[in-house]
Amino acid sequence: MAKADKTQVGQLFDSISERYDFLNHFLSFNIDKKWRRKTIKQLSSGKDLVLDVA
Repeated sequence: MAKADKTQVGQLFDSISERYDFLNHFLSFNIDKKWRRKTIKQLSSGKDLVLDVA
């Protein structure tokens, strides 16, 4: 991806990030928050490797 494209993607995300978070909470009925807490709890078990696919 060209640097200009990366800059545009970053600017686009910056402009929608607050609405994205709201919609994520709203459309998932706040289950996304539970998933985050569960993930953090599991990661704190001392495992060293994490794969972020999203």
